[in-house]
Amino acid sequence: LLARPMLFILPVLRFDLVPTVFAVGALAVIHRRPRWFGALVGVGAMIKVWPILLLFGEWDRRKLLRSLVATIAVCALMFAASAILFGDQTGFISNQDARSLQVESVAATPWSLRQMITGEVPNIVGDFGTNQIASGPADAIAAVLTWVSVLFLFAAAAWWVFRGRAIRRGAIELRDDSVSRDFIFVLVLWFVVISRVLSPQ
Repeated sequence: LLARPMLFILPVLRFDLVPTVFAVGALAVIHRRPRWFGALVGVGAMIKVWPILLLFGEWDRRKLLRSLVATIAVCALMFAASAILFGDQTGFISNQDARSLQVESVAATPWSLRQMITGEVPNIVGDFGTNQIASGPADAIAAVLTWVSVLFLFAAAAWWVFRGRAIRRGAIELRDDSVSRDFIFVLVLWFVVISRVLSPQ
């Protein structure tokens, strides 16, 4: 967290580092300070959406509720401030839905390999502030990955429910902070792999 200012311009060029800093900060206080945890998740989620996944790490329902209230409050405050300073901020919702397979996503690897082997450059279109592969197969893969991501979120929610039940039945080893952090780490890694837009950077 303290190293963030020492990176100078790098987080501006690769601003994925910035929500990651907030995610790490949130995981540092998970289970101990639910409001701080939720607030840090909220700030990270307003920069990039993926830090919202961290909420799956809090197994205690009362603490999760406090975290969720803090997340929503921070998001609402930042959204309102952005709307006042920069105008309408709802465009990202339709833009996100319209995005196809991003060049930096894991699923775009076959196109990158084909370019390295054959020299054939994929049809790349700059749209919605990103570079996307414009082709029928890329659009089909993007559509499939969208549904896979939704199913993945349901699977994560199911694990969260089963974990909570197991803890209430006496599986105290599942209460450990490291279980939450490991679960979140695996969740984020898998979400990066199956996302049509997230980059492994």
